[in-house]
Amino acid sequence: MRDQLLSELLRPTQIADMLLPTNTIKTLEPIAETSWSPNLLFYGPPGCGKTSASRIIGGKGLLDHMEVAGSSLKNAASISEEIEGFVVSLSFSGARKVCVIDEADSMSKAADLVLRPLIEKAHENCRFIFTANEIDGLTEPLLSRLLPIYFRPLGTEKDEAFARWAPRYLKKLRDVGIEINGDELRKLLDDSKWDLRALANRLEFYRIAKAI
Repeated sequence: MRDQLLSELLRPTQIADMLLPTNTIKTLEPIAETSWSPNLLFYGPPGCGKTSASRIIGGKGLLDHMEVAGSSLKNAASISEEIEGFVVSLSFSGARKVCVIDEADSMSKAADLVLRPLIEKAHENCRFIFTANEIDGLTEPLLSRLLPIYFRPLGTEKDEAFARWAPRYLKKLRDVGIEINGDELRKLLDDSKWDLRALANRLEFYRIAKAI
């Protein structure tokens, strides 16, 4: 376990582990349970759990789950090669499918254009989950096909989100031998600008110091 980075050890494995407002958790939990939902867009700054949530929802209860990096989608041909065959075909098991396009704001406008009709063509067989740091990186016609969910508690939501999330996170830290209290965790989180990857990197120092 000590050979694994904390950013991976502390990665959420269920929606309840996410650092999100309660209302957002209540929206996502039923989706994760059924693994069937509207086509979704998770957006917000780096390190706020978008990819983790997409993997929880996309992988739970599904036999067919594909994840594609948006940066690899450069043109119409890349959509055809990497995505189309998967999303329109039926699985041998009859399971529904989920296609996750991670960091979709880095894909080309040509790929964006081709994805729009493909989302509709595949709607009976496959759902899409897009993640993006910047929602402005996607076109309005594509956005109109997605349910957007912002992945960062706003000012008035932060205290409530932290109070719900912190006990689970502190338990995970204890499990890997890091003993800090809630006040210390909140300070580290604020100093990390609520970027959970940056927080995990800061916490690595605690683990390294303990091992010396």
